[in-house]
Amino acid sequence: DMADICLPTYLHKEYAIRMLRAGKHVLSEKPMALSSADGAEMIAVAKEEGKRLMIGQCLRFSPAYCYLKRCIDSGCFGKLKHLYMDRLSQPATWGFENWFGDDKRSGGAILDLHIHDIDMARYLLGEPEKISCVAIDGFTRWSVCNTRLFYPGVTVFANGSWGETKSFGFRASYHASFENANVIMDTKTGVMVYPADGKPYEPEITEIIEKRSNHMAEEIRYIASLILDESAENVKNPPESAMKTVKLVETLRESAAEMGKLIDFN
Repeated sequence: DMADICLPTYLHKEYAIRMLRAGKHVLSEKPMALSSADGAEMIAVAKEEGKRLMIGQCLRFSPAYCYLKRCIDSGCFGKLKHLYMDRLSQPATWGFENWFGDDKRSGGAILDLHIHDIDMARYLLGEPEKISCVAIDGFTRWSVCNTRLFYPGVTVFANGSWGETKSFGFRASYHASFENANVIMDTKTGVMVYPADGKPYEPEITEIIEKRSNHMAEEIRYIASLILDESAENVKNPPESAMKTVKLVETLRESAAEMGKLIDFN
C-alpha cells in the first residue's frame, strides 16, 4: 500500500515519483527534495495518481514542539514575544558515499538540518513577512546558518550547524519568551516552564501524543490513518506545506548570498 522513502535527499524526487506511479502512497524523508520545483512535480504526480504524499517533517509530531504550539495557539502564557531555536551537530560524516558533505546531493546543513526549525517556525506562526540569513561554509556549503524570520510583533532567531565537535555530538533546543513565562526545551533536559510569578516546573505534555512517545512512529501512524480514511484531509503535514518550507530555504540562500540581506517572503 505504501512506500517509506529513507533514501538520500537527491533520490527523493525520483523514487517518490516511481512509487506513486507504481500505485503506492508515499511517505518520504525530509527535506522534500533539492528544490521547491522538484517538490511541485512530486505533488502533481501524487494528485494525478490519486495517492497520498507526505514528507517526514517529524517535529510536527514531537511532544515538545506540539506543547509549544499549544502554548502559542491558546495564549495560556500571553502573547509570544520572540523565539530562539538551535539545532547543532557534528559534521554528518556517516552518509553513504559522504553525500551529506556534497551540497549538490544534500543541499548543505541549511536544507538537511536547519530545515527542521525553519519548518517548525512556519508550523507555529505561519509565513514570515521578511527573512534574513547569514551562512558560512565548512563541512559543506551552507554548513553553519543564522536565520531571522520576522512576523508582526514576533521575531524568530534560528541557528543550524554541522560545525560542532564529535564529542559535542548533537543538541537541539528552543527558548520561547511569552508575556508571562519562558518555555524552554533542550534535548538533554526536556521541557521546562519559567513563569513570571512562581517557581519553574516541568509541564504535563499531553497534546496529541503522550510525552516522550516516538515522533517518527507518530508521523507514520498519521499517514496510515489518512490512507485508511480516504475522505480525511491532511491538515497537520500536507506536502504543499513541505514544498513551501523548501521554498523558504531557497529564499534564505538568496539572503545569505548577499550577507544577510532582508528579503520579503510571500
